[in-house]
Order: sequence, then structure tokens, then C-alpha cells
Amino acid sequence: MDFPRVAKRLLAATSFFALSSVGIAQAAPCLVSLANTNPDGVLSSATACDIAAPIGPGQSPAATQAGVNADNPGGLGLSWTFIDRDPGSDGIIEAAFAMTGTGSGTWLINKDLLSSNSFVVTMKGGSPLEQDFLWFLIDTSAGANTCSGAQLAAGWDLCGTWAMYGTNDDSKGISHMDLFGATQSGKTIQAVPEPSTSLLLAAGLLGVLSCRTRLRRQTA
Repeated sequence: MDFPRVAKRLLAATSFFALSSVGIAQAAPCLVSLANTNPDGVLSSATACDIAAPIGPGQSPAATQAGVNADNPGGLGLSWTFIDRDPGSDGIIEAAFAMTGTGSGTWLINKDLLSSNSFVVTMKGGSPLEQDFLWFLIDTSAGANTCSGAQLAAGWDLCGTWAMYGTNDDSKGISHMDLFGATQSGKTIQAVPEPSTSLLLAAGLLGVLSCRTRLRRQTA
């Protein structure tokens, strides 16, 4: 066996895994394209997304929750419960969710505060959405929606980006985003090893292979 060549391949594979775990490789974003004046809402990474209407008065968390459940995100048949709104202080569990930006930015979830293993993020803007909102079923699989080192240090576990575009492809502000959670039987959120762990593993493998190569040369 060509041990140096194997070592190089292992290092390349482990390096790719380390890069993937910090968000270099993520699942594709989900785009909601609306026909009327063509505003587009996009969030990465989501496995499903659509437009829905609240059921009840205004844009209260209860009305949005009823609308989310009526629309049945992803066809999963789950019971979605409101968790937190940002900006705002309407959250059942404050500090579980945050967003940055107006026409585009980031979203962040602290799943350690939550018992849910499935999440929906809703996005609310003004005209032409009017009273409607967009929902996005968050991808919790390994390698999707990973956080940067700074975000992890701040306590966030799932992180991604979002954007809303208006009538002329210009950035369009939104009023708020909501987080909803549900529990899906048999599902676990995939943990991704820290980049430093992956690199240490690669270094260890290279050390072992290097020792074996030297032993072969000494006994040849």
C-alpha cells in the first residue's frame, strides 16, 4: 500500500469535512417566488417553503401559529408551537431566536433552550404580502445551517441567511420573523464535529501512517 498517498487522501477528505462543518458546503436555499409584483423571499437552508395566511386577528403569534399549522409545512403533519419573535418581546422562550438586518441578514436558533427537534421560521413583510407571511422548514441535517465560530461562542446552534426582494429586485425590509417548533418522532438533530476536532483527527492519522512508513523502510 502507498501510505503517503493514502495519508494525502485522508487529509484532503478530513479537510473537506472540516470546511463543510463551518458552513462552506450547505444545502440549497429555499425560495418563495410570488407572482404579484414578484417579490421573492429566500432562506438558507430550508427543505420546504411557501406563502400562508394567518388565521385570526392581525399578525399575532397565535394567528401566525394557526396559519402555519393549517398549511402543514413539509406535509409532516406536526403540531407547530410558537417559540419566539424577533424583533419583539412576545417570545415564550426569549433568546431562543434572533435575526439581523432589514432587507437581508442572518437568522439564529439556540436549540439548547428548546425541546423541539423541528423548526419553522416565518418571515413577515408589508405590501404586496399584505397580511400573508412566508414560512421556511429549517434543514437540521448534518452540514446544513452550521454556525461560525463567533456564533457558536455566542450560544447559537443553527444559523443561516435570509433575504427579501421587492418589485424591482431591490432589497425589501421585513417587520419581524417568528420561530415555531415541533417534535418529530424518531428524529435527531445531527451534530457536526468542530473543525478543530476534524483537523486533530487528520493530524493523528497522518502521524500513524508516517510511523508505519518509517517502520517499513527500516525493515526493507
